[in-house]
Amino acid sequence: MSSVAPSQQTTASEANATTQPSISEATTHQKRSWVWVFFTEYDDSYVECQVTNQSGVPCKKKLKRDQTGSTKSMTDHLNALHNLCNPKKQCVSSGTLDKFVQSQHPKKPLSVESLKTALLYFIAKCDLPLSLVESPAFHTLLELCNSSILNILVRRAALTSHLSKMYFFHQEHLCNILSDNNTFVSFTTDTWTSPNVRAFMAVTAHFLNKDFNLQSIILGLNELNGDHSGASLAQHFMEILRRYNLEDRIISITSDNASVNTRMANIIQTMTPAFSANTQAIGCMAHTLHLAARDGLNTLAQPLPSSGLHQNDELDVPGPMSIASIVDQPDGTDLNYGSIISRIARLGSYLRQSPQRRERFVTTVKLFHDDIKSNMLLTNVCTRWNSTYIMLERALSLKEAYNQFCAPANMEQYRLTLLEWDKVKFMISFLQPLDEATGIICGSKYPTINYALPLYISLIRRIHQACGNYDVQQIEPAAAQMTTKLNKYLQILLCKKPVIYASILDPQIKMKFFEKHDLTLARFGTSASQLSTIFEEEAKRHFNGSMNPLPWNTEKEATGLFDEMYPPTPQEGNTLEVARINLPHPCTDGA
Repeated sequence: MSSVAPSQQTTASEANATTQPSISEATTHQKRSWVWVFFTEYDDSYVECQVTNQSGVPCKKKLKRDQTGSTKSMTDHLNALHNLCNPKKQCVSSGTLDKFVQSQHPKKPLSVESLKTALLYFIAKCDLPLSLVESPAFHTLLELCNSSILNILVRRAALTSHLSKMYFFHQEHLCNILSDNNTFVSFTTDTWTSPNVRAFMAVTAHFLNKDFNLQSIILGLNELNGDHSGASLAQHFMEILRRYNLEDRIISITSDNASVNTRMANIIQTMTPAFSANTQAIGCMAHTLHLAARDGLNTLAQPLPSSGLHQNDELDVPGPMSIASIVDQPDGTDLNYGSIISRIARLGSYLRQSPQRRERFVTTVKLFHDDIKSNMLLTNVCTRWNSTYIMLERALSLKEAYNQFCAPANMEQYRLTLLEWDKVKFMISFLQPLDEATGIICGSKYPTINYALPLYISLIRRIHQACGNYDVQQIEPAAAQMTTKLNKYLQILLCKKPVIYASILDPQIKMKFFEKHDLTLARFGTSASQLSTIFEEEAKRHFNGSMNPLPWNTEKEATGLFDEMYPPTPQEGNTLEVARINLPHPCTDGA
């Protein structure tokens, strides 16, 4: 800004009549202004704004330079577009930094109560310890934002007391939300042990609000004391539901496939008439996929079985009448998949045991894969099967660096041959559908129960197709283990009514998917028509028990109930198109 008073400023015509200062003189005068922190010289006539947005992208707005050296246009730009003003003048006029911040971004009044509430939200959302509030470094940070805050700082004990008040406040607020949304609710539950060896049980509610937005809210986190039996878990579960009057609004209860959860469901069935363990207790589908993949991977790790096809009864060489004498054994059939997985995992662990090894491997990766950002091998963990899949994918992407790093004689134990790399490719393609299904079924921002039946059926078919190659004898036992596990849970899932309803109501699936796979359903003692009948009976029960009129003409002849509920009107095409856009993971086998 110009330091000349308005009464002393000359008019534009007078300025033109006087001698103009040179660009260098004007620049020297200008750069004393605070605005030059945010502008750079573009050329002799323009300046460019360098203020960045939240994404780090600079403004790049070009302003014409004032030949008089005035920075008014730059000041106006910063005020209008970026809400920035001269901090020195603002602080002098306002008196304190907190007033300056308040004038820039209006906020709630600062008090002991508001500070404790804000600190609790901050600590909870950032997963920080309560002891943070007593840290001198944290006090310094708060003082930088507001020098007067030192007078109202709270200690850990006061924050703990306020935490209890906030808990009951949120519990009452949650009760109001659930009361306003008087709908049925699906529940998920899980138990685990914390690092300090304390057992907990969590219950989460899933429902649609009045705006048909999916809501997932943690209802309770109970500490488990004593015996972790089915009866104990059932008592804890129902205790949480009674807090919110939800014991009569159960759609389904989803948990992992542990036997204790089956016993828990059977006991809950005796505690509320709104729940049937046979049809409403659903095993976690992601856990089922984990069990199936784990069984398959464990089978791959087993030693190769001896094959009678390529051996004589007495000698290890083919006899003249043996089929092996006229049929070549495919390359790589004697390779052990478990050994390949083990070597890749062990090399990943080996690299993490020494900074020097890690640095050497990263350097090797840069030589062969300069376009790859992920430059380190991964290791698998036992709790997530797809960590093995991701580990194999990463190793294959770093194949050249892997081979070069393992070239020395002392690294021979980690080497992979060309045939073994081919097997890595095959394992990735074999496990890819299972990994894709895991990603879909683990979604938390959209419903997933509607994908359960199509995913199981599609996976079983894809696994059978992968075994069609004659040179994958070792894959066949692994595939058999996977399909056995999937078949077992698919048989159970076909008895779960909420799963059937959700699949049929999905615009991508409906009855067309099940009609297409009617032969598969027949192997499990059911059919598409039987699933349709189950759905129709539930629809009749629902509408007969409501005050609303039936959505179809009951006097119409010989047409199925499902077709009546979904008449082929012109508007339906638009509705389905919107549904397909909003559903993030369309099932490729759906209608």
